[in-house]
Amino acid sequence: MRPPPPRLRPYRVFFPLAAIGGGASVVGIAAARSGLVPIPAMGDAALHGHEMLHGAFAAAFAGVVLTALPRWTGRSAPTPSTLLALAGLWAAARVAAWAAPWGGAGATTAVLALAALQVGATAAVIGAAILAAGDRRDAIVPLLLLVMAGADALAALGLLAPETALRVVFAAALGLAALIGGRVAPALTRHWAESRGRPLGPLVSRRVEIAVAISSAAALTGLVLAPESRATAGLAIVAALAGLTRLAGWRGSACLGHPSLLALHVGSAFLPLGYFAWAAGVASGDPRLFDLARHAFGAGVFGVMCVAVQTSVVRRHDGRPLSRDGFGDAAVILVLLAALLRLAAPFSDDPLEPARLAALAWIGGHAALLAAVARGWWSGR
Repeated sequence: MRPPPPRLRPYRVFFPLAAIGGGASVVGIAAARSGLVPIPAMGDAALHGHEMLHGAFAAAFAGVVLTALPRWTGRSAPTPSTLLALAGLWAAARVAAWAAPWGGAGATTAVLALAALQVGATAAVIGAAILAAGDRRDAIVPLLLLVMAGADALAALGLLAPETALRVVFAAALGLAALIGGRVAPALTRHWAESRGRPLGPLVSRRVEIAVAISSAAALTGLVLAPESRATAGLAIVAALAGLTRLAGWRGSACLGHPSLLALHVGSAFLPLGYFAWAAGVASGDPRLFDLARHAFGAGVFGVMCVAVQTSVVRRHDGRPLSRDGFGDAAVILVLLAALLRLAAPFSDDPLEPARLAALAWIGGHAALLAAVARGWWSGR
């Protein structure tokens, strides 16, 4: 028996927050670096990474998973009061992050503590539903969220260096993004191909999925514990090759007529690209390659893949699962353009110019995402 439809769909709450957080993470840092506002207490680069993860990714992920929970567990969706309480924690954490320049010595501690509370509360809501349903398959989701929350909590208590905590959060978030992308991309690709009378055979074997999971876990652990070691470079290459094998099996060419679906595959491709770039950075010592890897993960996976997943959720719950959507297409195209420009910036004669263009495209893409979510309200759905 299906659970009753929720009175307030979680993605309606969290996707607008993700769009706002994604745009603000670029606008705020640009303003700080231009001297329009004070430099944040934790530093502009650290806050940029923190807000990309907690301000944008965490909200997007919460919207996707909380919306999917009834289908995963057979239980009712979280109540509106629960959703609004989680959104309130997100808002409080953002206020703390952007007010940090005026917060004195304890500002960074407050930002980290609220981030831990924000992600930990989300993990508790998701974990309670999964535990009650006996859903072992999805237990990894709240566990990785707890890793993120625990790293921030330890940093707030002074038991873990903030830069180490950020690496832990980054690695756990990459694992979560890859997990959800790995479910959504092949499922929608198969559905799209079948709707066009071109059914696909088996996509990826279980052995490949296991190889991807194990190699990714090893590589991400290496990026946290020994990011510039040759052992981590080797693990990154293995994870990249496993990821490319899986990606080829998903047959993304079947989605060539649908930008938002194709973006799921393109966004997934940034994960092995990031692994290869990191390994090359270790081998050569070229800091530009490390920058390329970070933004392949950040702008590519957390940007392109996450926006593509969000637009797919919006279409599904607006009753248009495979239809083209102008706002959704614009969102993924602009965010992809932003990612490519940002990856190219370190290798340009004038790195600031492509970085500025990337920032504009990124902001435009998140504005289009916000419009895609709002479309359902306008149409009365």
